[in-house]
Amino acid sequence: ITMFGIKPGGDGTDGSDGVSPYAVILTNEAHTLPTTNAGTVTYTGSGTDIQVYKGITQLNSVTGTPGAGEFKVTATATNITTGAITVVGNPAVVANHSAMTANNGSISFAVNCENIATITKIQTLSKSVGGSDGSDGSDGSDGSDGSDGSDGATGPAGPTGPGGGTGATGARSFSKHLYYSTAVTAQPSFNATGVGFSFGTNLFSGLPTGWSESAPSATPGSGSNNYWHIPITVVEATPANTLTFGSVTRMFGFSGLVTFSGTTINGAFDYTAIDGSNITTGAIQSTDYVTLANSNYSDTGTKITLSNGRIESKNFFVAADGSAGFKGALQIGSTTLDATNTLNSNTSKSDVGLSNVSNTSLTDIRSGVTKANVGLGNVDNSSDATIQAGTTKSNVGLGSVDNNS
Repeated sequence: ITMFGIKPGGDGTDGSDGVSPYAVILTNEAHTLPTTNAGTVTYTGSGTDIQVYKGITQLNSVTGTPGAGEFKVTATATNITTGAITVVGNPAVVANHSAMTANNGSISFAVNCENIATITKIQTLSKSVGGSDGSDGSDGSDGSDGSDGSDGATGPAGPTGPGGGTGATGARSFSKHLYYSTAVTAQPSFNATGVGFSFGTNLFSGLPTGWSESAPSATPGSGSNNYWHIPITVVEATPANTLTFGSVTRMFGFSGLVTFSGTTINGAFDYTAIDGSNITTGAIQSTDYVTLANSNYSDTGTKITLSNGRIESKNFFVAADGSAGFKGALQIGSTTLDATNTLNSNTSKSDVGLSNVSNTSLTDIRSGVTKANVGLGNVDNSSDATIQAGTTKSNVGLGSVDNNS
């Protein structure tokens, strides 16, 4: 018989340290700073974000002693000034650094995690210094001619040229309304597919069922007439005209003469009559029209009196007798007339292009006029007898003219 016994063993050796539950991440652990050969350093993008995770949970950054779910960052810089650290929850944001005093520097970030463990992460920084300027190279070959410079100032207008020939006939256009022939309560549809128009016949073709060019006769005096219309514009084009349709809209129709009576604001004529395309009324005026006492102008707005042709406006008028007035300039062709260049009692020689002519009185002109006064300084002031007997072309300023028969 074989007998076995089990005797307890001694304590084993200690195991290795466990892995910290915290993970610290620098988003920019190493950064190169572009530097000119004159020593100018570009710090853009040199900052970093510091993120801390406990397992899969991200901790929030704080400035004081961290508690559960929090961490605090303490920075120690070598050869550089650390950027400002912004604490806004997670992560901690370090702004761009500055004032690097050597070609290499570093910042040690001590990260206190929940006041339980401190983990140190180091960001390294180095300058990338540009080389010194090389010597000037030899001159290159001449480049191609540059583009033309901008146009100079516009010169004076030349004389008007002869009239051109008759231009090509422009595209015709046409606008009108189409009407739904019967009264219906619901808004009818309008299918524009296949609708056409001929400028040869001035007629539409392919109108959808129920639509016509003729307006229906609505019951006069009723606000409940459910008649409908749609506006349409036609522009001549090749190979097909262009048709533009508006929206189907409810309309009122009137058959025969329609009159509108009101208060007497236009003298004895106090109504408006509409008969087809004819409108008869006394006056038309804007809503802001105000008369101006003892004046043909208005104070504000415009009024047209149809019975005598009078037009009153703030800046111009046409009186019943045909006289007119303008407060602004009057354009005639390319010439603008205003109070400074229109012939009147204030007109001077310079206004009419005669600045070299003396404004002498009528008496002075009659009694003491000389050849210089009338622009004939080269003509001899000989007596009548001398002129009649021996006048030459030179005597009258025509030396270049042949003295033929």
